[in-house]
Amino acid sequence: MIKSLIARRLKSHHDNIILAEKKKAHEEKIRNNSRHVCYILDSSDSMFMFNMFDIRNNININKYFQDIRKEIYDGKEVQYCDWNDNEIIGDKTLGNIINDMRHITKCMVNTSRMLSFFMKVNNNLTNKYVSSFITFSEEMNIRVRFEDLSTVKSYIDSIDNNVFRQRSNKTHIYDALHNSIDYVVREGNLSMTTFVLFTDGTDTGSKIKLHDLLKYIKDMKHINLIILTLNLNSQEVKQLKEIISVAKYGKLLLIGSDLSSCNFNNISDAFSSTKDIIVSGNYIEEFNVKDVFDLY
Repeated sequence: MIKSLIARRLKSHHDNIILAEKKKAHEEKIRNNSRHVCYILDSSDSMFMFNMFDIRNNININKYFQDIRKEIYDGKEVQYCDWNDNEIIGDKTLGNIINDMRHITKCMVNTSRMLSFFMKVNNNLTNKYVSSFITFSEEMNIRVRFEDLSTVKSYIDSIDNNVFRQRSNKTHIYDALHNSIDYVVREGNLSMTTFVLFTDGTDTGSKIKLHDLLKYIKDMKHINLIILTLNLNSQEVKQLKEIISVAKYGKLLLIGSDLSSCNFNNISDAFSSTKDIIVSGNYIEEFNVKDVFDLY
């Protein structure tokens, strides 16, 4: 009786090990064969700011400002700390309206839209898209690892982006990119991955130096990289252009920069272009994306 019980337990334990190994092998197969989009989002303090142009163009908010200036401040300028975030304007609070205008919120909304698009594309693909989601400022945090698109979208749609805030304006772009690539090398297939990095700043204080990062990317040989920048001028993106130049496939999209002939006026248009570039690239049968898209 006891021997039989021990035998059953050993068999059950053995079966569980086999199931775990099969699950692990299945996950590795998915990671190695899936088209992987790895989002790397700047979450430094400045990303939680908003464009005053959006404020000025919101009729309801403008009326609210005018009213409190008349009633309280006698026409004087109203500071952010004087606003009542709980004031109901239309069908939302002022705080919610302002949050919707923040740069990071717009990035999250547009990332979710991209994922919805890729979910539709997946219906026609053998090697389907999966995604990872990473945030960084001084420190890098991998929020979601190689998950199916619906899981990543649910996470992005439900999360309060304030949890990403590190209360720092230091932007360790080089470290974040290096560590993100290293993460994919360890856990996935680099040649099947497109990195999408969004930032509104230049690198400030990364441990890895630019020349070391350039060598690292060049040595990897399979880096597909799209960098989106917000409100950086042509001088400020010189180092990012160097990074793009050593990637196997690369694109730099400027939002609101001084390069008016080749930039985007808003975050949504830049994300839409990013989506088009990704679905147009074949990362299994290689081709020269630089020639196809005339990137430089």
